[in-house]
Amino acid sequence: MLDNIKDFITKMSEVDKIVLITIANSGKIKSTRLQKLTLIIKAIYDGKIDLHKPYLFGGFSDEVDESVNSLRSEGFLIYENGFRINEDGKELYKALLSEEHELDQIAKYVIKMMEGLSDKQVTAITYKLFPALTKNSIIKDEMEKVGKDIIIQSFDINKIRMRKKDGTDKKN
Repeated sequence: MLDNIKDFITKMSEVDKIVLITIANSGKIKSTRLQKLTLIIKAIYDGKIDLHKPYLFGGFSDEVDESVNSLRSEGFLIYENGFRINEDGKELYKALLSEEHELDQIAKYVIKMMEGLSDKQVTAITYKLFPALTKNSIIKDEMEKVGKDIIIQSFDINKIRMRKKDGTDKKN
């Protein structure tokens, strides 16, 4: 099985890795939260928001959606009122950690930062962080109301990237 997992890892896209690591660190996660967390994680990881595009509910990635379906059909994820990894997914995640330690640390950091926030609040944060992805939104007014009390400075992507890069943020 380990050889098959190593072969699978070499064929995984960056999106597959982000999705698997996000789900593995979340425990159980629904699609909307997964979309928003992968948006933030990718922005911190490489400073780009090219994966997600403007959609009716803010940033959305077809690639993230396809990755979830692919990982599920390959037998690494299950859906039970949210996505979670199964035993094979846990093995894949453990094997992936050796080459994706930084991505894993960023995912853990973002997930912990969003702990206790509702999916709506997480979505509102992405509206504030990535306004260019809200131009097609049909819930923009609602997200502005939800996000009005959220202090966005604590979610400053560039500051988080710099702390991660220079090692001043050693939280696990």
